[in-house]
Amino acid sequence: MRIMLVDDHPVLLIGLQSVIDRVQDFRVVASCKTRDEAIQYARNHTVNVIIFDLILDGIREWRTVEQLSSIRPDAKIIVLSSLSEEDAGVDALERNCAGFLNKELAPELLESYIREALEGKIVGSAKLHQLFRKVLTGETDITRVLTPRQQEIFRLLGQGMNVKAIADKLSLSPNTIYNQTEDMCRRLQLSTLQELTYFAVRHSINNP
Repeated sequence: MRIMLVDDHPVLLIGLQSVIDRVQDFRVVASCKTRDEAIQYARNHTVNVIIFDLILDGIREWRTVEQLSSIRPDAKIIVLSSLSEEDAGVDALERNCAGFLNKELAPELLESYIREALEGKIVGSAKLHQLFRKVLTGETDITRVLTPRQQEIFRLLGQGMNVKAIADKLSLSPNTIYNQTEDMCRRLQLSTLQELTYFAVRHSINNP
């Protein structure tokens, strides 16, 4: 797995790289100290995981997180910060990050968290999971917004199925499914299929 680190503290970068490079199938391919370095590397190289220090040079870099997500939509972004889960954790998940870890994290746990992110799981403490569950609980009741057919598609998206697989399962054309997902995005006030899928997966996790 190709892992990029982003942090403006050289000592922490060295420590993270030391921990990660001990894992046989993990490799730190870049250690970036600034947002510009991170953006440039992501544009020119493939990465599987990005571990990102939220505060660079005293500024919360949510915009950079969003840019990296746009440049490398398949990469798992794990936000690392000294801030609390209440202060930044839920914000990270709502920006499609794979998770949020406090800088006081025990180094020996980092490998398992990275693997969980690669499996599509929410990465973070029990407290973070609890906070995010509360956010989802307060979200739109899909049964009141989506048609029965759309609810079925939503459920299948939440199970990790893509448009073609859903079309095959429901004996419909991919174009029909795409049209339905576009209408679902409009009804749920989402912008893209990626956002709809993220919402469906999170809804599935918290409503088994």
